[in-house]
Amino acid sequence: ENINNIKINYSITTIKDKYPSILLESTLDSINNVLFFNGVISDDYATKKLIFKYSIYSNDSISNYSDEIKINNLSKERFYHMLDLNLLSLSPSDKIDGYFEVWDNDEINGSKSTQSNIIAHQELSLEEIKLLREQETLQIKDNFEEAIDLSKTINEEVQELKKLLINKKELSWEEKNKLKSLLNKQKNLEKLISENNKRNNQNNENQENLNSSEFLEKQKKLEELMNKVLDEESKNLMDELQKLLDKMDKEKIK
Repeated sequence: ENINNIKINYSITTIKDKYPSILLESTLDSINNVLFFNGVISDDYATKKLIFKYSIYSNDSISNYSDEIKINNLSKERFYHMLDLNLLSLSPSDKIDGYFEVWDNDEINGSKSTQSNIIAHQELSLEEIKLLREQETLQIKDNFEEAIDLSKTINEEVQELKKLLINKKELSWEEKNKLKSLLNKQKNLEKLISENNKRNNQNNENQENLNSSEFLEKQKKLEELMNKVLDEESKNLMDELQKLLDKMDKEKIK
């Protein structure tokens, strides 16, 4: 048989280079005012470049920005990014929108890109900020009144214990528990005041940003009152009482 007469059938199949893909999640840290992003980019061969593009809309003006994200140019990898809103000097009602765009490494036909979903954020309006601050101020006042009531309770228990200890040679189980309860109340009072002062300071800063002198004055007076509820001498006495309670030294406890 002549080998030249043998027919050979064959076919060539081309695999089209696909577009890269991107999955994105975003989270707003409202306490620190930071937007956090994490996502996954992938391509059938390898990724080439990742860019975060965003715009700020303030009144009638638009400002555009672009941040290139460092990647490892793999076929699939996770990325992280953050946008600190504190650094953008945003005004009430300003808007931000943005997206991530990833390119593949197709050098033959040219890199192809894919965009993520749009991320949008809007600052609170002046009216919304004022309403939130008013609510926060009411909460601070409620907490302050709670601290005052707790302080009165502690004082009453101190006076009661002083009377009980006058004619006692030894601390009873009941009196020891009352002292422990007193110390716990004092610790709760310190914690309550500390947390309230922190909230109050934050609220003062926000009021200053709003140029609200009336709110600011009320809040500063409230802060002064809270600081007077517990002075350093009282804290030191309570610390010493805890040590004496452990030693069961009745005379020094009195």
